[in-house]
Amino acid sequence: MKKNQNKIDFLKTFLLFFKIMIRKNKLKIIVWIMLSLIVSLIPTVTLVLNRNAINLIKDITKGQSYRILITILILIGVIQICTSIMDAIKNYIYQLIKKTVDYYLYEKLYEKLTIMPLERFEDSEYYNIVLMANKAIQMNGMDNIKYIIDITSDIISIFSVICVLAVIHWSLPVALVLSMVPGFIGTIIAKSMGYNNSLGLLSSKRMETYITSLFFDKNSLKEMRIFNIKNYLIDKWRTIFHYVRNSEIKILLKESKISLIGSSSIQISTVLVSIYLVYNIYINNITLGDFVALIGSMDILKSKMGDIAMNIGELFELGLYNTSLFKIINDNDDNLVILDNLNKVEVIKSLELKNVSFKYPNSEKKVLDNVSIKIEKGQRIAIVGYNGSGKSTLINILLGNYTNIHGTYEINGIKMDNSIISKYQSRMTVILQDFIRYKLPIRDNVGFGNIEQINNDDLIKCKLDEVGLMQEVEKLPDNIDTIISKEFIKGTELSGGQWQKIAIARSMIKNSEIVIFDEPTSALDPVAELEVFNLLNDVSMDKTTIMISHRLGITKFADRIIVMKEGKIIEQGSHEELMKNDGEYKHMYETQADYYR
Repeated sequence: MKKNQNKIDFLKTFLLFFKIMIRKNKLKIIVWIMLSLIVSLIPTVTLVLNRNAINLIKDITKGQSYRILITILILIGVIQICTSIMDAIKNYIYQLIKKTVDYYLYEKLYEKLTIMPLERFEDSEYYNIVLMANKAIQMNGMDNIKYIIDITSDIISIFSVICVLAVIHWSLPVALVLSMVPGFIGTIIAKSMGYNNSLGLLSSKRMETYITSLFFDKNSLKEMRIFNIKNYLIDKWRTIFHYVRNSEIKILLKESKISLIGSSSIQISTVLVSIYLVYNIYINNITLGDFVALIGSMDILKSKMGDIAMNIGELFELGLYNTSLFKIINDNDDNLVILDNLNKVEVIKSLELKNVSFKYPNSEKKVLDNVSIKIEKGQRIAIVGYNGSGKSTLINILLGNYTNIHGTYEINGIKMDNSIISKYQSRMTVILQDFIRYKLPIRDNVGFGNIEQINNDDLIKCKLDEVGLMQEVEKLPDNIDTIISKEFIKGTELSGGQWQKIAIARSMIKNSEIVIFDEPTSALDPVAELEVFNLLNDVSMDKTTIMISHRLGITKFADRIIVMKEGKIIEQGSHEELMKNDGEYKHMYETQADYYR
């Protein structure tokens, strides 16, 4: 059943690729296929010409034979030159087609990933499919069309050679083809075994690649020296490397044994056929030209059947990745987010969760359990709790990133789903705990918060000034166009606190009425933390503000504090009310009191 399904998936991906190619490159495709088919006939034509040339050599002294021989040799040369030209044109056209198709596929993949519900990325199986989809394009997924065209061309070449041989004697093509069959089957088996065994090494190879990358990462190299872990990592890499190498050697040995059996049968068959041909020359059944043509035919058949076997093996591997690619691109799940940039909501008056529970994919544990919150316009809410209490998950739901929830999420009294959430997201901004540090110009790092204003120098500089960075930026060689990374010429590096200010400027340029801070100071020291707290308070004045933290210093800026534990809201109220309750909040506050005095 699974094999049949794989065949169906492979056929579907082939048809989808071909449809994309035809849609984007109809004329180029026709020319490419025609050239491929013409080139496939060249070996047979050359074979016939060589046979005639050899037969004419014995009559070289005769004027007529000499002229015909010269003509044939010139014709062979012209054909070879034309073949080279056609191959060059064919390869050039293929690269043009490939670039067009790759662009189309990347565009479709990126578009689909941007509307995919984010909770899917918490599912390791789904994330593997995403990675394989990306690798399908990197591995030249369109090559499956090329391989099939090549296989078709090779079959035409084989058939044309067989026709030539049959003219000489009907038994010759039968004998030659049968002699090639064991080698062909052996190559197919070897490729299949190599492919299946390689799949088993994917995880180890991925880990080897990751550890290797650590030796080229500046921050990793710092920790290697500080913690003296280089020997441990090298040993770990060495162990995995030897495991992969030894496994691949075992696979190679198995493939080699099977290939040896196949190639030996071909060589034995070649010797036997050659002896048979020599005997036929001896008894004058065939000419010397026939003999040369037949030897050439064996080489063509051997080469073409080997190419077919190799291309079939490559098709197996590409089929796996291409299936993942189209699984993503053609995903029409109802849970996909519908982006609506035309009908944006001007005002968000309230956010409300009603009895909301949430579990990550492939997990039975509730990260949120029956949570109900209502946040009115202009309120400043602090959500606190220890790590793992569900705070960040709650924020992702409020932002509309996680939509597969049990319960109801309403904005302005309207129930949210993927078809309308994007209308409201335009009125929200967020500073995430793990905000992205783009190795791009300062302009981009700030302007990404409002892409329509990315070329508005005055606005970007204004936001940098508001967060207290503009004086430092003015000292940089390219001002706001300085790249934030020493990896680039004239690039610069920023401290953790400066990066935090860049993230704040990025969120503020959007000028949204709802501002969410998710653990904005988790990586800062107390002095920098206080500075950022005051800055956040200033820039979010008169806005609906939601602050997430396991540190309680942020709560002094809040109108209401919500305390979470193990996915539930266990307390809420003002600072004074919660301190009187003598509950979880008071215990957390007193535990951290010395830190904040």
